[in-house]
Amino acid sequence: QGAGASGSFGIAAGQSQEVIVTVERPEGSNIAYDFNDLTMNIYSGCEDAHASALGLCCIENPEFYKAINISARFIEPCSPVDIGSPLENWVWQQADGQFMFITLNEFNRNDADLELIRVQYRRKFGDGAWINIAEVPKAELTSDLFHIVQWNTAALQDGEYEIRAVTQCFSGQDAGISHIISGRFEREAPGIFGTPEPADGVYSAGDEISIRFNEPIRCGQPDLIQADQFSNNNIGLYNAETDELVDAQLSCSGDKLILVPRVPNHFIENKLLRVEVDNIKDLAGNVFVHAQWEFTNDRNNLNWVDNVPVYVSKYEEEIKSVTRRIENRGGFNQDFNITGTPQWVRVFPKTGTLAAGQVQVITFEFDSTLVFGNYQDTVVLEGALGDEPLLVTGRVVCKDPGWSVNAGDWDYSMNFTAQLDIEGTVSEDVEDIVAAYVGTELRGVAKLEYVPAVNKYEAFLTVYSNEFSGETVEFRIWDASECLLYGEILENFSFEADGLEGSPQVPVVLHTSSQVLREIELRPGWNWVSFNLAFPDNALSAALSSVNDPGGDLVKSQTQFSQNTAGLGWLGSLTALGNTSMYQYRTTDADTIIHIGTLIDPASMPIAVTAGWNWLGYLPQRALTVNEALASLAPADGDLIKSQTQFAQYVNGFGWIGNLKYLSPPNGYLLKMANAGTLTYPNTGNRPLAIGDGRPTVDGHASAWTVNPAQYELSETLIGILASDGANVTQAGFELGAFVGGECRGAATALWVEPLQAHLFFLTMYANTAGEPVTFKYHDGTAAHDLSETVFFSADAAVGTVQEPFRFSTGTTSDDGPGAEDFGPYLGVEPNPVTEGYATVRFRT
Repeated sequence: QGAGASGSFGIAAGQSQEVIVTVERPEGSNIAYDFNDLTMNIYSGCEDAHASALGLCCIENPEFYKAINISARFIEPCSPVDIGSPLENWVWQQADGQFMFITLNEFNRNDADLELIRVQYRRKFGDGAWINIAEVPKAELTSDLFHIVQWNTAALQDGEYEIRAVTQCFSGQDAGISHIISGRFEREAPGIFGTPEPADGVYSAGDEISIRFNEPIRCGQPDLIQADQFSNNNIGLYNAETDELVDAQLSCSGDKLILVPRVPNHFIENKLLRVEVDNIKDLAGNVFVHAQWEFTNDRNNLNWVDNVPVYVSKYEEEIKSVTRRIENRGGFNQDFNITGTPQWVRVFPKTGTLAAGQVQVITFEFDSTLVFGNYQDTVVLEGALGDEPLLVTGRVVCKDPGWSVNAGDWDYSMNFTAQLDIEGTVSEDVEDIVAAYVGTELRGVAKLEYVPAVNKYEAFLTVYSNEFSGETVEFRIWDASECLLYGEILENFSFEADGLEGSPQVPVVLHTSSQVLREIELRPGWNWVSFNLAFPDNALSAALSSVNDPGGDLVKSQTQFSQNTAGLGWLGSLTALGNTSMYQYRTTDADTIIHIGTLIDPASMPIAVTAGWNWLGYLPQRALTVNEALASLAPADGDLIKSQTQFAQYVNGFGWIGNLKYLSPPNGYLLKMANAGTLTYPNTGNRPLAIGDGRPTVDGHASAWTVNPAQYELSETLIGILASDGANVTQAGFELGAFVGGECRGAATALWVEPLQAHLFFLTMYANTAGEPVTFKYHDGTAAHDLSETVFFSADAAVGTVQEPFRFSTGTTSDDGPGAEDFGPYLGVEPNPVTEGYATVRFRT
């Protein structure tokens, strides 16, 4: 039974006794499988007791004592393996495509005997034979955490299947076998043919209540059961005001269902009827899940007051809210629910009870995560007597130039009634603005407004001056829908005190000239910028002529730089700016670059990308997701792109993963590629965001610690987790901070990574010199905790990957770095070997 185990038994004189001895291998990965010369002692119990009574140590008389040696060998099993996705009872539908991705985990790729992993499938009710999907040699297992296998399912028939993974070892050990994961392919479901009747929303004489499918359906029981008071089953007709079931005759033929009410018509006249259809099967058993339609009336006493649609126009990163009111015009209490709320707006309260005659304020809040574009959806106020829809529209615009003029500063004024012709189209956007300038001085500003009397959108602009006449008035136009400021307008006028140009009937038309003006704000310190307008003159002195006080400023590209010296201007090897490069601009004081030029078609300006680091300019006019922006490249696993504050890493099969979600102007980026290629940004042109297209919910910025990236020239990225007992214990809301001494050099909140179903930290660290020791803390929402790891800062180094994140010890028996198996001293160098002239050293003592 193991070391130290014993037992006793009796033997009659002259007899023998069979004794069963069991040898068990102890648990533990470091325990051997071969045990030689195990010793068992057999001795006389009474003689042993007699010897002990006499104070003797042992019995060694062969008549009463015998030592028996045995050996035991255990069969060493092969590596375990399991399947992380898909999950049990998966359903694969037509919209999922032909390729299923199977994630393997729980294997030990460091097992010297492991040869390969087989991924297999079989029909659940077939002949039981397993068919190989793929064989993954050990050499292809590049991650300790998971490996993804692609399964081409195009040739498989719909039905129920099982998948598993099996390990195979060179020495023939027992195979490691995963859990069997069951699921089904269901790719052909019935669809609705045409529009359910009555299509016009009114059930009139001669009409029918029916729904037709695009293929024959199962009409008999138990596949088709009419609704009862407990369940809708497959189809039911309801009084939508009370949700009561209406007795009706159901008929089914071929591909069509028909309901005919069996109650006298006066009981349902002027009522709201609703048909619900659930779980209709075709002849093959594919299920049409749900449909419902209603025939409306006006008897609902629960309403939106004045039924005014919600419309909000807001800036990016701004939180904005509006209110609407609901009322109960009936004579009894009514519960309400607000449903159908899209992800891009918060609605509260969503539920409640209104007393007779009561009015309730409903708040609609638009979050700061929405990107530039248009959003539209419908929410529904639900009550016992019916539903009331309300259109909700959101518009996210860029911040306008912030023009304002104080009329009291001027002696004279002149008036303009104008229409705005923006690149050949007369604007009808009330967010568009026109501004009047004399030289570089703002003299007037006005927004467009709709004038019903003339059915036109016009700006009523007052222009000011301290001169009675003679000054030349020029204009700029802000196109809010395209986030563009046009800086050179074709028309100009001579100022005349009390003068008037244009009228509501015959307005002045101001035309843009395709010259866009962009203001690039510079913060004190380092700024990563790029230019997505064509330069009229790209010489450095001309392109940066708008900077008010450039003395001491420095601008550099990947290979050149220039510095501004008072009285001498810009001196250095960088003599001109371009559109395809990112630039780092260092300034002492806040300033602004005014960039005027024409829009660039990104497709006409491909960018050669080299293996290694690239300083990347951003050419499109709108923000794009990283995957959209870099779609023309063929990145390799581990490639990296970073902005001044965020970054993302490419993971094969999943795309770019990280806290850098969008690329946008006028920012610049650093892109590290394993292979050379050509980047061609997509031409967003005037493409609006699709209705309902919004930024996915992402984790927020760290709040426990803050850092000003502009103070630092250099950055380094880290992908990490908190580890305990070998497991990732990072949770939502956890924050990771990097410190040099007591100074915070970077902070990040844990980000949910869908492919891993886990939280990771994507941390950017900053410095002005290499080699500084960086220590770390994490904050769990309650308190900060020191971490024992140290990283020596190295510019543009990348510590950890999505597949193999850097592991921070939380103080228990956890891994502390890739390959660490204990808590002894640890020293690591990345990359190893060093290939780009730098390395990151991390250690633990």
